Amino acid sequence: MSKHIFVAALLLALTGSVAVAATPVKPEENSLSGKAMRDLPGNNSAGKTAHPTQKPEEYSQSGKAMRDQPGNVSGTGTGSPTARPGDNSLSGKVMKDLPGNN
Repeated sequence: MSKHIFVAALLLALTGSVAVAATPVKPEENSLSGKAMRDLPGNNSAGKTAHPTQKPEEYSQSGKAMRDQPGNVSGTGTGSPTARPGDNSLSGKVMKDLPGNN
């Protein structure tokens, strides 16, 4: 009896996933989603940024954010990219316990 219930539940689950996969992706033209896609078609081109390294104006909102939290503005790399942690540190213990790829 339980074997039949299991098979029926499995078939029902598989049927639902096939039905969901077969639904069309594009909304109907008269639906709200279809109207939104017609009104705001989105960007389908590769595009590019005109000035990717330009800094914002000093008194703009993004300029204020950059003053409040400046982050990394230098072009330098990591000082010691291959340095190992100390043996008594937590990361050193983890590296000993789980050596991974050396």
